[in-house]
This record gives sequence, structure tokens and C-alpha cells, in this order.
Amino acid sequence: MPRDNNYDGGWFGHLDLQCLNNNQLWAGGSNGFLELSTNGGGTPLPKAYFSIDTNNVYNTSIVKLVNASKTTYQYQWFKNDVLISTSYHTTYTANFFHPLDTIKLVVSNGTNTDTLIRYQYADVLPPIPVITSFTPTAGVAGTSVSITGSNFNGTTAVSFGGTPASSFTVNSATSITAIVAGGSSGSVAVTNQYGTGTLAGFNYISFPAPVITSFSPTFGQAGTTVTITGSYFDPVAANNIVYFGAARAVVSAASATQLVVQVPTGATFKPITVLNTSSHFMGYSVKPFVVTFPGGGGAFTSSSFERIPINTPSGGWPNIENGDFDNDGKPDIVIGNNSSNGGQQISVYRNTSTPAVVSFVPAGTYLNLGEDRTIRYIRTGDIDGDGKLDIVVSRDSNYNGIGIITVFRNTSTVGNISFAAYLNFPSGNSQNDLAIRDMDGDGRSDVISSTGDPSRFVILRNISTVGNIAFAPKTSFGTGGALASPLMMLTMMINPMLLSRDGIRIPSPFIKIPVQWARCNWPL
Repeated sequence: MPRDNNYDGGWFGHLDLQCLNNNQLWAGGSNGFLELSTNGGGTPLPKAYFSIDTNNVYNTSIVKLVNASKTTYQYQWFKNDVLISTSYHTTYTANFFHPLDTIKLVVSNGTNTDTLIRYQYADVLPPIPVITSFTPTAGVAGTSVSITGSNFNGTTAVSFGGTPASSFTVNSATSITAIVAGGSSGSVAVTNQYGTGTLAGFNYISFPAPVITSFSPTFGQAGTTVTITGSYFDPVAANNIVYFGAARAVVSAASATQLVVQVPTGATFKPITVLNTSSHFMGYSVKPFVVTFPGGGGAFTSSSFERIPINTPSGGWPNIENGDFDNDGKPDIVIGNNSSNGGQQISVYRNTSTPAVVSFVPAGTYLNLGEDRTIRYIRTGDIDGDGKLDIVVSRDSNYNGIGIITVFRNTSTVGNISFAAYLNFPSGNSQNDLAIRDMDGDGRSDVISSTGDPSRFVILRNISTVGNIAFAPKTSFGTGGALASPLMMLTMMINPMLLSRDGIRIPSPFIKIPVQWARCNWPL
């Protein structure tokens, strides 16, 4: 309050102040001096008060300036000596690259003014992620989960029940889409560099992989009805995908322990596979189905088969494989080509045959490999559990022999063969052979390659989900001997998961079986 006289008591100021009522106050000073006000003090002097609110500034960049002065004054807000507002409250946009802001509030009653200065530092720690919901609340490996919340920018990890998601996409500061890997039930967690936000309630559904214990009959012509016995099949027939090697069978009846199928045309001498599309896990039979032909028991001669020419690119053909890539019921052909000019290419020819007439599209689907690496072997198998046969290729470098496994993910539709861009995975040197089989019983098809420098087997453990092909780092096993050519001592490692007696898998260590290889020239 202003005063209307000057007080000087021996150069000492007031020592005490007592308010009696709205109009009277006492002020005591030194030497026993006492002042008494009886007129209410006149017009009050203005006083500036404000606070700085930085709540949610990391997401909005908005700093709130909250005025606590009397509402009857005039106001001027300055940021770094620049007038930004004359309102009672105001805001400004933070610049996190500016280390310090000077905020000044000038309050005036028209005659007198008061000024308050505060300093705002830009090192405001962003808040940790907050999860408000996720859907679905239960899923298997490969399930896509939508996570909703806030502060998701800068997310570095997402997990389900403590198991990292196989992949995730930050759609915005409030939305994440994540893919469940093989995991466990528990909380969904989102992590950034400032902390982790969690929300409980996710239920991981673990489906055991299908198990084929037997099938009957064990041989027959195309069209033969075969009963497959085992466990963990889907009771809905359409939810089971069965392959007899290269060709997909028709499933006519199903239960959790039995499937009734018809042997497809184009079935090859490979294990039967059953894919449960509810879990996207696959099971293999221990032995293949034997396809017979109505030949009356006569011997094969040079005239038993008709030669069907196919126009292929020039160059060496290290391997030829087949598989029904577009699920039209006809096995297609895939050929690897090592051309003399250093280019490598995979050619896929779609089967257009009709009864008694064998034919393929004249121009195949060409998959260029780019690097100068020699194609060794080609195999087909469903790697990501989507029900389509993918292409797996073993390749060596033409310079240093360092090998890789190349995978083309099948994106075909009926009548149209296509593949996603290839992926490379490190393998061993000087690769000799290639196989696809579930080695650890987790329902996913692993890749096994034998190498000759040094002599060992390399296993790529499959950790793929639908639409996303991935392998764990390679695991190598020595064979104890060199693999020479043309006569090789091949040491086969048989995984205990592949051994069976009466359909029961028997645990045992790896077994080495020496087998002689001999060169055999087949006429084309």
C-alpha cells in the first residue's frame, strides 16, 4: 500500500505490522515509534505473480503461463524480452534446442507497475509411455495387436509377457501395432529411453505343433484316400493344409486326431506335412508316402516318358525343384541358373497342364539374385506358416566360398506366381546339400545345410511369423571328416525329433551315419 508520509526512526525501518480491520493497521518501528493508519491505505500497489506449467510439453511443445495476480490489472508477457501476449493467462511454443527461456510478467494498475521474472529451462524430461488398452487381449504367435495410449514416440521395444514382439510399428504418439512372437501371458510393455509403461491382461495361447503318428495306406496312386492319424489337428477341415511333398492335398474330413485326405496329382517322395492354420504350426511325417503308377509292374524304358521341352535361360542348372506355388493343384517347376557372365537367377515355370497334355508357361517368372554367388541347391517348403511353399536356395561366393541361404517368400495367388524380395542368411562355406525340416519340434520348418569347408552341418532355426521370415543365428555341428568330390564320405546327422518307434518320438543324442556318395549321370 502507498504511504503519505516519510518515516525515519534513527535509520531503522519498521519492525512489526499488525492489521486491525479493513481500514486500520499499526506499524511499529525502532525507538518505540508507532504509526496508525485510519484511511484504508489508499489504492493498492500492483503485484505480479505467475507460475510455469510444463505438463505434457514433450508431446505438445506447449508451455502454459498461469497468472496469479489480481484480475483487475493490465498485463504484458515477455519471452526473451519479446512481447508475446497481453492476456491474463497465456502460452508459448517451446523450442527444445533453446537451453533457456526468460519469462517476464509486467503488471500495471495504470499508475504503478510490478515485474516478475522467471527462468524456464528446456531440459524437460519427456514422460514414459502410457498404455490405456490393447486388442485383442489374447493371441498366438503371429497375432497382430493394436496398442493404444500416449507418449509412444521414440519407442525402442515392445513385449508380451516379457517376450519381445517379433516386430512393431509406431503408427503415432498414441498407437502401436505389434506382432506377437512365441511368448507368454502377462503384461504388455512399451519402452522408450525414459522408461517403460505396462498394462496387464495379455493371454498368450500356445498351440502345440501338429504331430503325425501314422498314415494309411502308405502307398497308392494319385486320388487315393489316405487317413492321417496324430494329434493337434484342427477339427475344421478347411483349417488344415496338407502337402504330399510338392503338391497340396484336399482335406475331406477332420478331427483333432485324424484327417482324411486325397493324394494329389504331382505328389512327390517327401514327408507328408500338416499345417494347422489356427496356430500356423506344422508337423511332418517320419516317412514319405509312396506314389504308385498303373504300369502293370513293367520295367521303365527310354520310351516310358515323353520329353517335354522348356525354354530356359542359358547357363548351368545346378538344381531343379518343383512345388505348387500358386495353389492351383498343379506342381510348378523352379530352376536355378548360373550363367557364364556371372549372373545368377531363379526361374519359376507355372504348370498349365491339362489331362494327358503336359505344358508350362513359355516365359517363366524370373527372380534375379544380384550378387555373384554360385547357386548350389534349391528346396521348397513353407517357412512362415502361411500355407504357401517358399523357395530356399543355398549359394556360395565365387571369390571366397562364404555361403549364404537365400529365401524367397511366396506371395502367389491362383494363376499368378510371385515372390517377395529375397532375404539372405549367413551359412557355411562350400555348401553341399540342403534340407528343410522341423529340427526342434516347435512347429516351424528349419533349414539344414551341409558344408565342405570345413566339413559340418549348419542349422538355421526358424523364428518366422506369418509374412515375416526370420532365423536365429546359425548353429554348426562338425561331422568329423572331410567331404570330397566326386566320392564323398557324407556324415548324416539325424535329429532325435525325427526318430520314431510306433509313432513315439525317442530322445537320443545326434547319431552319425557314414554313407558313400557316388556320381551318377542321368540322361535328360
